[in-house]
Amino acid sequence: MPATAIPTVDDMLGVWGADRCVQEASAHNYIRWIKWFRFYVDCLGLEERAELTQEGACRFAKWYSGHRRITNHKEMARARTALNALNHVYQVMGLLPPKWSAPRPPVRPASALLQEYADYLTRHRGSPPVTVQKRLIHIGRFLEHLAAHDKTCSAIELVDIDNFLMDLAERFARATVADIAGSVRSFSRFLLATGRVSVALADSVISPIQPRFERPCRSLPWEDVQRLLRAVDRSTARGLRDYALLLLMSTYGLGVGEAIRLQFEDIDWIAGTILATRPKTGVAFTLPLLPAVAEALAMYLHDGRPRKIVFWEYLEARLGVTGQPDIAGLADLVRHRCEAG
Repeated sequence: MPATAIPTVDDMLGVWGADRCVQEASAHNYIRWIKWFRFYVDCLGLEERAELTQEGACRFAKWYSGHRRITNHKEMARARTALNALNHVYQVMGLLPPKWSAPRPPVRPASALLQEYADYLTRHRGSPPVTVQKRLIHIGRFLEHLAAHDKTCSAIELVDIDNFLMDLAERFARATVADIAGSVRSFSRFLLATGRVSVALADSVISPIQPRFERPCRSLPWEDVQRLLRAVDRSTARGLRDYALLLLMSTYGLGVGEAIRLQFEDIDWIAGTILATRPKTGVAFTLPLLPAVAEALAMYLHDGRPRKIVFWEYLEARLGVTGQPDIAGLADLVRHRCEAG
């Protein structure tokens, strides 16, 4: 296919239909936005493929809102989602679209002090890069606050920290201020450990109080989890996917990031294990493949998410399964494999 080719409406519907995760109404809504997007690139003489990025979608949304005099932010978000779906079509068709969002460049420590603090977090605290980057941003704000009040790190007092956090509380949510307060505690311990201050301030840093019911419960009673699972409509491809994800998270305590990163190759049907990876630290760990989870995953792979390889042919090659056993039979097979060691 030539590099200048662009997907047709039939191409888009074909890709989204194969994915089984885009409903018909959503697909037609996407196409409506994509037609406007193609009108936009034609008017401005742009290349469609090059504009299929998050920044390009924002430019299109800004042009459309001005052209149509629309200020509905939700409507503009739908436009960006449609272009993201078109980017996926380009990927599936091998048309080499640009990455939807460019990775953020890491924050470079702005001073020798921050560089030393970053090394302290990595070497002594074992913090992953994402945490180090966040801490550097928070402490950079804190140092700017101190400089604006003619203060240095060696002269920090508790009132300086309190004033900084109270100023943030006027502009940010409680959860954000609490997160920054945690960074200030960490930085205070670093200053004490390196001899820059002689007073332990970390334990005196007060975070905003989170009301008891401001956030959802961290866990649900198992009866509620079972009701939630029973409420999923498993007659649809999306329902099979949602049921498998919910069962993985509720059975193993996986986070959303861990569950959605699972690949077909992470499931070892012979050993009866699942390999999961912590998205924040990259640490991998192995979990037992329980029969109920094996059944849910098998139903999703067979009926909800067709792959390039045929699921039952894989079972025949790896497990010696002949024919097409029912899904419950596959769960029994996994159970027997686990019991046999």
